[in-house]
Amino acid sequence: MLQEPRQPSASSRGERRADRRLSYPQPSCLRTLSADPAAPTQATWVRCHDLGPRGISFWASEAPAGEHVLLQIEASETEQLVAEVRHATPVTCSREPMFLIGCQVIGTQAI
Repeated sequence: MLQEPRQPSASSRGERRADRRLSYPQPSCLRTLSADPAAPTQATWVRCHDLGPRGISFWASEAPAGEHVLLQIEASETEQLVAEVRHATPVTCSREPMFLIGCQVIGTQAI
């Protein structure tokens, strides 16, 4: 009997996430959430790297200033993602210092 080859599990590859992510190299608008909801937040443009049901990663020139962010992705004109920053890893991209930021999506918010 023939069997499908087994795929390595997420933990055996050193991967922390269990969900599959898809490449999503699109610009997105990022805002860092403050503990004070009345505090103004500045928007900045970032480039998404990949996207999945429970997570998203993106490239940015600076690490987010807070633990939670709002991301408005091109695919939605009515909602933005609320996400918790899990890591901000310094990397070099085209000889420029950047950060690869990984986030866990914790909800959505109407625009």
